[in-house]
Amino acid sequence: MRLRIGLAKLVAEHAPLTIRHLFYLAVAAWLIEKTEAEYNNVVIRLAGEMREDWLIARRNGELEDPNIVTLDRR
Repeated sequence: MRLRIGLAKLVAEHAPLTIRHLFYLAVAAWLIEKTEAEYNNVVIRLAGEMREDWLIARRNGELEDPNIVTLDRR
């Protein structure tokens, strides 16, 4: 839960963010280690879950748009 709260604070402070940017901010804040496993298993998974929670809350009229964005890599 501490990690999830920490990620939410980072998003609120630095929005809008990409997942990769959120990862590096989390590393700099000592929330996670800078490993591929942490990126794949923690940041991507938790950010996805949090985004879904935000979307549900938004549909219910509780929140505005989430501040995690996806960008096409070309």
